[in-house]
Amino acid sequence: MMELPAQILVGDHIALRALQAGDAAKLFRLVDRNRARLKQWLPWVDNTKTAEDTLRFIEKAQNDFKEKEAAAYGILFRGQLAGVIGLHYIDWVNRKTGVGYWIAAEFSGRGIVVMSVRALVEHLFKELKLNRVGILIEPGNVKSQAIAKKLGFTEEGRLRQYAKIYDRFADHLVYSILAKEWK
Repeated sequence: MMELPAQILVGDHIALRALQAGDAAKLFRLVDRNRARLKQWLPWVDNTKTAEDTLRFIEKAQNDFKEKEAAAYGILFRGQLAGVIGLHYIDWVNRKTGVGYWIAAEFSGRGIVVMSVRALVEHLFKELKLNRVGILIEPGNVKSQAIAKKLGFTEEGRLRQYAKIYDRFADHLVYSILAKEWK
């Protein structure tokens, strides 16, 4: 197993940094300000009621990171926490992972997520020698689909009623890219 990086430099103004306990209050405020927007796609928003809830998430993420099972990075734009990008799991035997991401409304539309996903996937293929990276996206989340398509991911199909998002079961589209397809 390879080492997961604590930080990935994306560009002059963007970096990905493993979440730390000191990020809990800032991350909670970011989620809280974007609650309605995030709730459309993410099932954990209503369970994030306090900074302590966010701290528990970060502590679990730190443990997963230490065990090389998953990773959660803060997306930093000009040093300010703008969102989160992470690896939901890492299957070292089959050399694959699944990426997820979100960004606060005030940082949306600047290409930050595209650049962040590109840098993370580049690291996954070049440094960690993974073979496949997947993204699951709800059909209505056209912005997230546009990111996957822009980066050359292939839509493989639809998982019917794949996840419960509050009061509904949501389909998810499967996007993936293989190491040999990465430019």
